[in-house]
Amino acid sequence: TTHRGVPIHLVCGETSKVTSKSSKDDICPDECPFFAQDRTDKDFCTFTCVQEPQCAQKYPNTPIGDADLGVCRSCVVDGCQECDHSVTEDRCKTCQAGYVLNDGTCHFKYAGDWIYVVAGILAALGLCVLIWIFDMVMRSACNADVLEHSLEVREQQKLRMKKDETGSRPLFPLSTNLLRTQVAGPGMMLHFNFQVAVIIWAVFVAFVWICLATFIDDALWVLGTRRFGTARENCILVAWG
Repeated sequence: TTHRGVPIHLVCGETSKVTSKSSKDDICPDECPFFAQDRTDKDFCTFTCVQEPQCAQKYPNTPIGDADLGVCRSCVVDGCQECDHSVTEDRCKTCQAGYVLNDGTCHFKYAGDWIYVVAGILAALGLCVLIWIFDMVMRSACNADVLEHSLEVREQQKLRMKKDETGSRPLFPLSTNLLRTQVAGPGMMLHFNFQVAVIIWAVFVAFVWICLATFIDDALWVLGTRRFGTARENCILVAWG
């Protein structure tokens, strides 16, 4: 039951425990619009609707009231190892290795103009390679005998069938059964037999999963697709299964 979109059981300052039946779309009253995880009690997955100044009272590590998510959270700063919990804004106290702290934000320690210099050098080298390839493509054949010999050697390296009645060795057709025909030795044939075994096993596992979802628990159809992210959503998801 709701009152103007707010469930009746959600009252400012009152702690409630979420279960698998709790709705992730529940919102707190306008007077206390943030879900705060209550770490003052001995139970788990309990939440209270509070105002932002009360966020840190329920859980010191989540002093920020996020109006978009409707929850109390910790800071979100790239490269931050420890948040500054004394303020109600995204501010870092200690950065991770490789970062330096500057006015509450973490900056990559090794960033600088040298990155643009290296990028310019690599781009110039890449351009030289492209020019060289284009030049090779546009050149005319100046040694036709060597080119013809090279193409002949290349043809001889291709995998071919045994000699037929005419004495020629044609290429293997695309319809060749690599499970039973030795094209490049027994190792290749064993490899393709292994691939078939993997495919059969995957089909068997999928069939068993379909049977379990159909006859045992239809929740398996949506497993891994349910929403998560905030502490409250995660608790509901874990309680669900």
